[in-house]
Amino acid sequence: IKEQLARNPLIELTDQTDRICGSCPNNEAGKCKTAEKVADYDRRVLEACDLHPDTLIHWKEFEKLVDEKILRVGKRGQICGDCQWTELCI
Repeated sequence: IKEQLARNPLIELTDQTDRICGSCPNNEAGKCKTAEKVADYDRRVLEACDLHPDTLIHWKEFEKLVDEKILRVGKRGQICGDCQWTELCI
């Protein structure tokens, strides 16, 4: 997936289980064990970036929005600071 994203594809934003979730230990047969928590993270990210589910956007544009509207302004912790994977993002 990282190699595909490096080519800057057009992606569809979703607030459901997707290909990135494929290897997550919380993904049980396509259903997330922590769906409510993840949906809240997704909602917060989309709101911060002024985007909506089902939006088509190029990866690099989305990456730039997240960087500008969440990471650079210090909002990562309030959006998803209690995530079990937070250590990977610090």
